[in-house]
Amino acid sequence: MADVSVRFQVAGDSEIVLNLATGQAVRLVEAIMRKVSEAMSAQAAAQGGAGAMPPAMPMQMPGWPDMTSGPSTGGGPQHRLPPA
Repeated sequence: MADVSVRFQVAGDSEIVLNLATGQAVRLVEAIMRKVSEAMSAQAAAQGGAGAMPPAMPMQMPGWPDMTSGPSTGGGPQHRLPPA
């Protein structure tokens, strides 16, 4: 049985649900964060460095995937990380 259900909104009403053990869910979130960081660094480098973005356009991280603990049927309370 999965410890955590990770839900990704795909398009419209479609979603992908991964039922993972807690350790797997943590590794997934870490891998996503690492890829986002790499993509943002590459984008900043292509624009001439991090200072090339105007201050009126702050960089925003994408939202965390919905993580619901409980059985793989999706039961249980919702747990969300606090905003950064």
